Amino acid sequence: MGCIQSKERETTGKSDPKKLTSDVTHDVSSSRVCSTLPPNSQPPREKVKQAATTTTTVQHPTLERMSNTEDFTSALNMFKEMEARAFRQLSRKGRSRRSGTRPFRGVRRLVRTTEVEEEDEGEKDGEDDDDDEEEDDLAPQAVKGARTADVNQLVIELTGEKSQPPTTKEEKYVTRVNVQLNNNKTGTPEVAPDTRVAPPPAPPKLRRKDLINDQNTLKNIDDHAAVAPVSACTSLPALVQYLSRPCSNDLQRARAFYRWITGNISYAVSSYRSGSYKYKDNSAEAVFRRRRCVCAGYARIFKEMCRLAGIPCEVVCGHAKGVDNTPGNVLTGKDANHDWNCVYIDNSWWPVDCTWGAGFITEDFGFKFRFNDFYFLTDPDIFVFTHFPYNPKKPNFDDWQLIAKPWSLTKFEKAPLLEPAFFSLGLDPASLSHFLNVIEFRDSVELSFRGSTAISTVQELFDSKSGQSYADFSFKYENQRDFKSVSCTFKPPSTGDYTLKLFAKDLHKDSEDAEYKWLGEFLLRCTKASQPAPSSYPSALRWGFGPKAVAMGLRFSHGKPSAVVKDGVAKLHFEIDKSKQSISTICKVTTSEDKVLENASFKEYTDTGFTYLVAVPKKGNYKFTLYAKHASSDSNSFAFVGDFLIECNTLIKAPVSFPKASPNFGEGCKLFEPIHGFLQSNRQVKFRLRIPGAAKVAVILGESEWTHLTQHGNDTWEGLVSLSGNAKSAGVYLSKGGNNFTEVLSYKVG
Repeated sequence: MGCIQSKERETTGKSDPKKLTSDVTHDVSSSRVCSTLPPNSQPPREKVKQAATTTTTVQHPTLERMSNTEDFTSALNMFKEMEARAFRQLSRKGRSRRSGTRPFRGVRRLVRTTEVEEEDEGEKDGEDDDDDEEEDDLAPQAVKGARTADVNQLVIELTGEKSQPPTTKEEKYVTRVNVQLNNNKTGTPEVAPDTRVAPPPAPPKLRRKDLINDQNTLKNIDDHAAVAPVSACTSLPALVQYLSRPCSNDLQRARAFYRWITGNISYAVSSYRSGSYKYKDNSAEAVFRRRRCVCAGYARIFKEMCRLAGIPCEVVCGHAKGVDNTPGNVLTGKDANHDWNCVYIDNSWWPVDCTWGAGFITEDFGFKFRFNDFYFLTDPDIFVFTHFPYNPKKPNFDDWQLIAKPWSLTKFEKAPLLEPAFFSLGLDPASLSHFLNVIEFRDSVELSFRGSTAISTVQELFDSKSGQSYADFSFKYENQRDFKSVSCTFKPPSTGDYTLKLFAKDLHKDSEDAEYKWLGEFLLRCTKASQPAPSSYPSALRWGFGPKAVAMGLRFSHGKPSAVVKDGVAKLHFEIDKSKQSISTICKVTTSEDKVLENASFKEYTDTGFTYLVAVPKKGNYKFTLYAKHASSDSNSFAFVGDFLIECNTLIKAPVSFPKASPNFGEGCKLFEPIHGFLQSNRQVKFRLRIPGAAKVAVILGESEWTHLTQHGNDTWEGLVSLSGNAKSAGVYLSKGGNNFTEVLSYKVG
């Protein structure tokens, strides 16, 4: 059994729509490795017949003075006082004496540490010795047996029976006193607490963000674990002691173990690739020596380190959606393929996956360390999207999902494949319009979701078999009002399976050049395509505004970054944050074939911003591209800020074009008529426009025919102009004083 956490899928986030495919990093590191070997992990088991159990660790000053202890008989003498103290502690915990009843029957035993959890249950329960001998008289025999093995830790186990009415079932109480014997002859043996008996699995009472409310403390723990010296790594107990030094609670200790493991234990990629899984010894000691393993080894060394620190921890086996998983993958009838842990922290069980937190597989099938905090104490309702506890031999094993309503295996199979970034960016899986990883549809489909964070997204959409891109048949965008929801409409030209992969970054925190992180993957299955085949959309990296436009104070007036053509013209309304610098803009309009349309747009200023009128020649989809810069900038370079879709669903009888406006027709100016840029000759045309600050306004035909407009109100000018048959052009000119006129609008006449 093996599994590996991989690098998050990322893109470079470039703006060139033609480089969409190259802008997305393609490598196998974006997937996790999971084997299909059967599980060899064991679920948690009851320690003593569901008994209420107490673990008592007794510190003794003699231990601090001892050097290496080889003689277990002399060690026993030292334990006598500790044993008596343990009896007294249990008595104080409510296990009081009754007349004629001893509080403890049973024995003291010294056993090997590694065998504590492997002891036969019958042996534990069968030692109800009725001998009334003093407890100390039984000890030499236990010590004698212990000396025959290479023991490095002694455990005194005291078993007692609580006085109960005859009709009540017997309960047993156990206390264990562990003494760690340091193998270093100059070292000092330590008292090591054994694992406490934790309650059955149940959903945690807190969210992860509430449990881990001090990231700076965890950073200090991480830094301490990252620089563990060689002298601290002579044995697992020594390492646990070193890692625990700066820790004041179980959360910090568990974090130190997680950070050390994920930074020092590499994944056995060769075993996964060959299918041999030659590292069959995945015991904690073997992994510690070898520093290389598959997922079973990661889970076992984490559990052993927690045990040495007295933290309840279990190994959980099940299904994981890793590198071999694709949308539609069937798990029913298959063996579990992954191991991870559940650890008891702050009175709750939490999932931990050291394998997926350690690193990723490179393109040449090597292993690269890359720490991932996401899989340490992950919220269970998030963890269940990729990890499904599965052991059909154990009842109620679904409880290890740690959620109030455990999923079925079928639901896990069909659930969407979501990556850590989906959750870390505040997106809500419950908001998904399709809670499936395989979405079947006819003609077209719209996938949408939302969250609490403003994001910018890009996508990959391609034929699942051939790999051919079909991004031009999809329209994906973020809601332009708050950027917290995403919608993707797909209209394929033919039936088949298509793969959709989404990537995102924080709209405000990340810079324009920041990488996009992988959100998730869906399989879109078209069972019936539209007839006739739908037109493709113009190529665009991202529809609507992105981070740069938001930073400049630009906003689109509607949630969907598109406009529909009516009577040959579409209107795009934009708003400007007046508290920021003034903005200058230019634009272009292109067809689906990337052909630029001349005189297809006209800019009008409004009280809140500006409006672009867009004219198209025929039915189809078009792209309006906006560029902007700060008006105070001396540069002539305008930056790309967004693409907007122009949809024309009706036939155009009389195509519209607009007059060409110069920069002098700026803020505050408005053209009322004529709005068309092509004027018929031999006709009278009324001109009416608003130009603030103008002293004179005239229309000039050709180069010599002048018609002065009359001022009405403060800034409005109007008048009738006769278009002669010889004129090929007409222009509107203004003068702010004197006889110098400047062109602001130009028309074609014919």
